Amino acid sequence: MELRRSTAALDDLGALLPAFAGLYIRMIRECGLDGTGFVGDAHQRLVAFFAGELRRGAMAFYLVKAGDEVVASAGVFINDGRTNQILRDRVATIAGVFVEPSYRHRGIARTLTQSAIAWARVQGCASIRLSASKDAEPLYRSLGFEDGRELVLKL
Repeated sequence: MELRRSTAALDDLGALLPAFAGLYIRMIRECGLDGTGFVGDAHQRLVAFFAGELRRGAMAFYLVKAGDEVVASAGVFINDGRTNQILRDRVATIAGVFVEPSYRHRGIARTLTQSAIAWARVQGCASIRLSASKDAEPLYRSLGFEDGRELVLKL
């Protein structure tokens, strides 16, 4: 299996962004974060968003391929939007960590997450946030993630 990071030119990544977007949507579903569902063009919106974040250097994504098939992914984003304009510390979010069920329990999610952490460190981030499925919590805790101050109110 091959781990590939988004260091290629954006034009070269065009074929990989749709695969990442597809796995990203699957991760959202698996974590139960999809609420009442997705908008009809969710996949296209994600591809456009990811392309923009890559262009401005605010994102990296990682894919694992088995042959020609993408079997796992992870993304890491710099949170420099509206909510982080007054803070000195840069914060990242890891998202889209997804491994096809038949490839799980092989250390792939750990390797992807460690790669995303390393990228955030190089970018000068002081902390990293993520949302985890119940099954993935032990992995993230073993990497040093701790419970944060986020609470959720479903309306």
